[in-house]
Amino acid sequence: MSKTLVIMAGGRSSRMKRSAAELNDQALMAQAQSVHKSLIPLGPSQTPLLSRLCLEGR
Repeated sequence: MSKTLVIMAGGRSSRMKRSAAELNDQALMAQAQSVHKSLIPLGPSQTPLLSRLCLEGR
């Protein structure tokens, strides 16, 4: 049986940019401005969301 994983990763990360601005988090704001939101490191392990989605989809 074939398995297919489709990840929809579009958008301009406008909510993330607003949250970073409200938190006055300059590091998060710089990341939101420079990389796609699916590549921004998250949590204590600093693993990008896209990596987490791919690992969970296996």
